[in-house]
Amino acid sequence: MRTSTPSEPRNAASDGVDVGQLQTGLHSGLIDAIHIPERRAAVTGIAVYESAAQWGGLSQLALMIGAPVSMAATLVGEAADRGCAAVVLERIDSLSVMGDVNRVAAQRRIAVFQRHRDASWLTIADAVRELVRRADTDQEAAAGVPIGDLSALAEALATMLGGPVIIEDSKFSVLAYSSSTGRIDRGRDVAILGRRIPDEWLKHLEAIGATERLLSSDAVIDVRNGPFQARRRVLCAIRADGFTLGILWLAEGSEPLAEDIALRMAAAARIATPHLLRHQEENFGYRSAQLKILRGLLTSGQVSRSAAEELRIAPATGYVIVALRCLGDATMDQVDRNRAIDSIALYCQSYRWREATTAIGHTIYCLIALTGEQNDASVDRLADGLSRSARHALQNREILVAISDVGARLSDVADLREQTDRVLDVYDRGNRTRSAIVRYAEEIPDVLLRTLSDTVDASGIRFHKLDLLREHDATTGSDYIPTVRAYLQAFGNTQVAADHLGLHATTLRYRLKRISAISGLDLNAPAQRLLCELLLRDES
Repeated sequence: MRTSTPSEPRNAASDGVDVGQLQTGLHSGLIDAIHIPERRAAVTGIAVYESAAQWGGLSQLALMIGAPVSMAATLVGEAADRGCAAVVLERIDSLSVMGDVNRVAAQRRIAVFQRHRDASWLTIADAVRELVRRADTDQEAAAGVPIGDLSALAEALATMLGGPVIIEDSKFSVLAYSSSTGRIDRGRDVAILGRRIPDEWLKHLEAIGATERLLSSDAVIDVRNGPFQARRRVLCAIRADGFTLGILWLAEGSEPLAEDIALRMAAAARIATPHLLRHQEENFGYRSAQLKILRGLLTSGQVSRSAAEELRIAPATGYVIVALRCLGDATMDQVDRNRAIDSIALYCQSYRWREATTAIGHTIYCLIALTGEQNDASVDRLADGLSRSARHALQNREILVAISDVGARLSDVADLREQTDRVLDVYDRGNRTRSAIVRYAEEIPDVLLRTLSDTVDASGIRFHKLDLLREHDATTGSDYIPTVRAYLQAFGNTQVAADHLGLHATTLRYRLKRISAISGLDLNAPAQRLLCELLLRDES
């Protein structure tokens, strides 16, 4: 079959159309999605399959016209090799072929579609080219805005999208907004005047599940029943390398929004990305100074009143720290830490908790400034929410969460941090495998025993009676050390210890007498029992 050659090369600066928005943009029902990769590319043109010929190209959408369905999986892999962003296949009826296509598409991270039986290839190609042309026109309109000029960007995006725009950071603080001469929209006006999203809107987004989607995906969210009898809102995250940099809000103005508004929003978010990155760079020194102050407070408990007010943790009726750490030997790299911190901050903002969050090593510390209305029960609910939010941000890794006591003053913060560290250390050494939330107040006995055990270890103290038992076990194969440990863990209950060891109670009593005869150990003496407990605590 004779086919056309690939379309001419496009300007490298063109962003094109996000592959995830192709099916939405082709609203006449021309193609169906088979696989959309998580890290999506943009389509900037059309390429047509030719057997044994040069076809494909960087960021192209490959139309597999006339290609045998039996070769679908092979052609998907070949398209990925040639740099294509997406592929449109003939209709697939075979389940085995569909499975092979899905497997290859997932491995190669390429988008795959299939055409409707009644849709012509020419119609599909023309529709895609029109989407790309329209996207390029919109993007060119915003291309003249200097990088970092968020006010000019908001005006350009408002023109591109057809309605008033607000650009916020990832904590829903207003960074810039477009001018609007339309009728009054109370929600928008309150956000602009207060420089942050109104509480009513935060609660509404959380209630409809939009907060988590904004944090974790590129989804375009359409809200038609918001607070204050608001007009329609469309919003999406502005992201880079998996991080949420900010939120783009669009309000419907006097005219209805365009049918392809989801596509336009996705393109607008891509346009906004370098601007928010520049904004972050320009504010890096300020943020670094704040983090330095917060880490100093966590370490020394010292901070000036003005610095605490700048961190938004003063005034307060009390303070509590919620600390999070991955279980076991799991670590967090810088990407993990940033993602988790963003997730925690966004969750706190959604529920109007005042927080200051940072990571030290592989532990994340969230310092909460309490009000008179917030009690232990509400802190427990917060910790549960933070655990779920962090687990999602860290791709479902198991998380340990420690809650400190409540401190009355900022000078107590360093002690509160030490409380959470001790709880996390105790639980970490306990080889837990599932997420847990624990309070320092409930773990004081284990924390105290751990502290005493560490002190004994550090001092190099040895108990000669235990050394005699260890030597006897090593030379004769006896099990006297495990017997002592089991007896102590059973609090001197012979039957419980015997069951644990798989012995008869009478046999255990005889063994305890032998232990006493060999070593002189008196397990009825409280001081000897305590020392044995501390020395044997970490032995397997």
